[in-house]
Amino acid sequence: MKEKISIIVPVFRVEKYLRKCVDSILAQTYQNIEIILVNDGSDDNCPAICDEYASKHGNIKVFHKQNGGLMRAWIDGVGVSTGDYIGFVDSDDFIHKEMFKVLMDNLKEYDSDISVCGFSLVKQDDSKIRDYDWGENIYTVGENIENCLNLLLDSKHNLAPARWNKLYKRQLVLGAIEKVDTDISFGEDLNFNLYTFSAASKVVTNTEHLYNYLFREESLVNQTVIKLLPDEIRIINYITRDFAEKLDKQMLCNYIISKRVLPFIIKLLDGKNYKLAKEFYRDKNIQYWLKSKEAKGLPKRDKIAIKLLKLKMFRMLRFLNNIRTRGRKNDT
Repeated sequence: MKEKISIIVPVFRVEKYLRKCVDSILAQTYQNIEIILVNDGSDDNCPAICDEYASKHGNIKVFHKQNGGLMRAWIDGVGVSTGDYIGFVDSDDFIHKEMFKVLMDNLKEYDSDISVCGFSLVKQDDSKIRDYDWGENIYTVGENIENCLNLLLDSKHNLAPARWNKLYKRQLVLGAIEKVDTDISFGEDLNFNLYTFSAASKVVTNTEHLYNYLFREESLVNQTVIKLLPDEIRIINYITRDFAEKLDKQMLCNYIISKRVLPFIIKLLDGKNYKLAKEFYRDKNIQYWLKSKEAKGLPKRDKIAIKLLKLKMFRMLRFLNNIRTRGRKNDT
């Protein structure tokens, strides 16, 4: 008997998409799977759909719970799972029938802890917007695992840290969920995967685009910038607390300042939320990175932005960014 894969599917207000998602998992060519449908207090027809599938398929379990957010749904799903390996699928997405077979084959062939495949961003009519992947590589501790973490922190697309195009050894997942911040509602994937990837001995990546991520305007990831402020602070806090002394500090400084702090401040300024921008800038962990020696290695453009922040010239920073943005649009 092949080793079992547990596939965790958090379910909340997705009755329009749920059947397509579950059907795509049931169609997997890798046979020894269990599907854990975690009904996170959904108030539509999702609970009934979950129960219907469980009554027809012996490898589907349903876990009904009060709404507690995505992270807690993953943790509850993992808690009732029995697989040797764990994967995740979002309930409004769908996957290629070979996805978990390819992930498992690569994981076994290269004796890896995490296996990664590419994914496609798709519209509701299934037409493709764009493909994403990390190339075909093997990352190992002591050689280039930090290159892999850099990919995880890459902001070219905000789906890079996603957990749903990956297969994990069970123990990595169990170790990560003991450390994650369950109060984070935006950026959960990065929170989870920084712990799994930093604990991995080997990660294998593949270019096949086997996961289909549905772009929805009304999805959880499309929230107002003010609502995201507490999560931004939590993300910077746990990275500083748990990884500042473990990972390459220049890489982390570049990520936190160039890819999180400054873009978020710009979003606040664009909404004329000057007071919130000032409070965010003064956060002790942000100041830790701004005052670190690694801040000297930031790009010149970001150093200018930091200087304007220190001088409390928030409107000037917003003005210069708008000019830069218009310039990029004119170039295209």
